[in-house]
Amino acid sequence: MARTAIVDGFEIGEAAVKFELDRLVKFYANHGMSVDEVKKCLPELEEKALDQAIGARLLLVRAMQLDMPVSAADIDAEVSKVVTQIGGPENYKKALAAQGITEDAFRAELAKGAKVNKLVAQACAGVSDPTDDEVAKFYEAYKAD
Repeated sequence: MARTAIVDGFEIGEAAVKFELDRLVKFYANHGMSVDEVKKCLPELEEKALDQAIGARLLLVRAMQLDMPVSAADIDAEVSKVVTQIGGPENYKKALAAQGITEDAFRAELAKGAKVNKLVAQACAGVSDPTDDEVAKFYEAYKAD
């Protein structure tokens, strides 16, 4: 896979695209797509992964431009979730060391993600969830995809 892109002078590299591809493959596998079906759809999934990586970058840029407010308490809460998910403070420290990242750098990345989440929440405010009928109609219209 050698799909990359340049967005406003920033390279969306293979690692970002691979991250998104891995997420897509896991999603489709968890929703009933067989290994053979995933392999058959790999070119389309790679294209979708590139689109998602580009979208993620654009969201981050916009969130930073708007300087979406994120408090230290917000970041503390995110760190706490991660610590719990990986089995406690010792595992957290080991994971940071294994990835060669400081806690400050990790917290900075969490802050970026929190800014994007706030931007998305703001953009979706007032938008209601689709009804079961709308979901069924959408599915019927696009089930071949």
